[in-house]
Amino acid sequence: MINGFEIAPRNDEHWMYGQAREVEVYLSDTNGEWGKPVFKGELKKLQTSQKILFTPKAGHLFRFRVLSTWDQDDAANNSDPMVVANTVNAAYNAMNAVDVAPITISEFSVLEYPTPDRPKQQLYLSDFANHAAGIAKDRANTTRHTNPENLMQMNGLRFHKGLGVTGASAIEFNLAGDWQLFRADVGIDDACRDAGGMQFQIWGDDKLLFNSGLIAAPAVVKPEIDIRGINKLSLKTIANGKQVNSNVCANWANASVLGFKGDTVQQLIEKKSH
Repeated sequence: MINGFEIAPRNDEHWMYGQAREVEVYLSDTNGEWGKPVFKGELKKLQTSQKILFTPKAGHLFRFRVLSTWDQDDAANNSDPMVVANTVNAAYNAMNAVDVAPITISEFSVLEYPTPDRPKQQLYLSDFANHAAGIAKDRANTTRHTNPENLMQMNGLRFHKGLGVTGASAIEFNLAGDWQLFRADVGIDDACRDAGGMQFQIWGDDKLLFNSGLIAAPAVVKPEIDIRGINKLSLKTIANGKQVNSNVCANWANASVLGFKGDTVQQLIEKKSH
């Protein structure tokens, strides 16, 4: 989890030259798939280091993009020996075909967001599902009972917590705080194992985090997904190359989020099933 960076100019008498002005910061797990910047703004022109903070976001790759420098059009550039020496190998903005003046940085640090010092907690998403949304809470979404309580049952195992769905569906939750992980046991309920299979997907802020591929009974998959920095969590069941049989009843058994005391889950905001 990254929540900022610290940057310092060159540490000689020419500290005022080569300072980045307009910058953007991107975080991603895949090179080239950067999405929107997590920070976009203007740095100060300082002789000392400066710290920039933004909303924490998870990512393995950090991209620092410089759009302009403070002395971009400054005639004083011509008197700076470092600028003059680098006129042939000027810094280049690969996203826009424009030159920027040479950049000099003496120190650059990526700031890691600290793990909260609060008690841990685990919440089941079925406790926040809306009754009116058509979701079966803590039971199978079928009238073909495999047990007296109509509990979710997969491969002979019964589950007391979770969300039961039928056909193609999409369930969305809003997350707030420092949630860390999403866990679940997903598969086709034993009550409708003869109706076919389906595909399970987990999306975070409209980005695909998990795709199960086609799952048919009695298989059960146990995704454990990093949801740090995610604000909208979406659970979907979809067709696998053909229309999903509306009689297929699937389970997000034990669907839960793990985080820290004070983190919250909003009520179900959307559900579509057909």
